[in-house]
Amino acid sequence: MLFRTVRTVMLLTTFFAMSMAMPIARGQPQPAPPLRLVVPFAAGGPADTIARELAQRLSPRLNRSVIVENRPGAGGAIGAVAVAKAAPDGNTLLATTSALVTTPALSSDAGYDPMKDFVPVSTSARAGFVVLASGQSRITTIAELVSQAKARQLSYGSSGTGTPIHLAAELIKRTLGISIAHVPYKGSANALTDLMGGHVDIAVDAVLTGFRAAGSGQAVAIAVTTEKRVPAAPNVPTIAELGYPGFEASAWYGLFAPTGTPATIVARLAEHTAAVVREPDFVAKLQALGAETYVVQGESLSRLVRNETVKWGDVIRGSGIKAN
Repeated sequence: MLFRTVRTVMLLTTFFAMSMAMPIARGQPQPAPPLRLVVPFAAGGPADTIARELAQRLSPRLNRSVIVENRPGAGGAIGAVAVAKAAPDGNTLLATTSALVTTPALSSDAGYDPMKDFVPVSTSARAGFVVLASGQSRITTIAELVSQAKARQLSYGSSGTGTPIHLAAELIKRTLGISIAHVPYKGSANALTDLMGGHVDIAVDAVLTGFRAAGSGQAVAIAVTTEKRVPAAPNVPTIAELGYPGFEASAWYGLFAPTGTPATIVARLAEHTAAVVREPDFVAKLQALGAETYVVQGESLSRLVRNETVKWGDVIRGSGIKAN
């Protein structure tokens, strides 16, 4: 009798505890899935650097984890296509550069349309480029680059065919009146590795990451493509001041969502991205890398994409650049 009573009490206690716990469990909010920032270039490059700076600051604002996923190749097209085909639920964004418009302008087989397949979220930064010479090339100035290019065959590495870095390099070649063989890589980090190893003579890279290579002692920064000298490297001259007035080239960095992503989600992501870009430590970080904060959103960003599609399309056709 006592056994049955104890057993009954235990069963009732267990049932009561479960009945009290179940509504609480059902009412608990489920954790949001990670927000993926797909970078269509190799880790260590400028787009990757910006994405990682954004990710660590967006995470606490969105109250969810934000991870960076590198999907390099085809001048940024592989990563862009992956995001274009992703579910438009706000869980996957493309963290890219101006390559978003230059790659399709280069080839109709890019696999995506920058206007039709993406919804603009926000830009975050803008930066010029730096011309780097391998320490083994014995080139330390633009004048020496011009002289050696006319005396022998030089090669230069870029982050990929049709990327903003490639187009900036071609514009530099045309401006200086020289010919240098192009060696495309799956991201600027790979190009810089070969530059420092002496496998290519020159590399053009975003100032965001290019100055790191120069700091290694295995490469020399010989010029920047910005209108004015970069505060992070005040001793490096601009191409414009070296006898080529008016020369300027730069790239922007931004986030895009797959077409069909709800406007409310896009607006929230844009709001928090703009807030991150205004944070003093983010501003200081970009300035230390030689870049500047740059926020364009909504229709203004759509217009920027349309205008640059036309601009870089003209440059590509004028330069005779062909997809690999």
